[in-house]
Amino acid sequence: FAAQARAAAAAAEMPALLRSGRYAEAAVRASRALGDHSGLLAPKEEAPLLRALVEALVALDAREEATRACLAWRAVDKGARLDPVRTSPKVRAACQTR
Repeated sequence: FAAQARAAAAAAEMPALLRSGRYAEAAVRASRALGDHSGLLAPKEEAPLLRALVEALVALDAREEATRACLAWRAVDKGARLDPVRTSPKVRAACQTR
């Protein structure tokens, strides 16, 4: 349960980090939380971290990495939606399937 609690804490930090423009920090924290708990998290616990990672990587202009993160996000969250009103065009572009 400790892994899930740490991942939940990291996921809870993501919106504030992204809103404040701390994209590199968000990317590092999300990546670390996902890597540290690999195989221990349920998809519902991974999904918000992966979504935040996509947004952070797009903001950092790491397009290929953002696309890979988006594929991973959509693999664990089959109902993932990218609302065109609330989602940046760059994020939507990174998540376009090839």
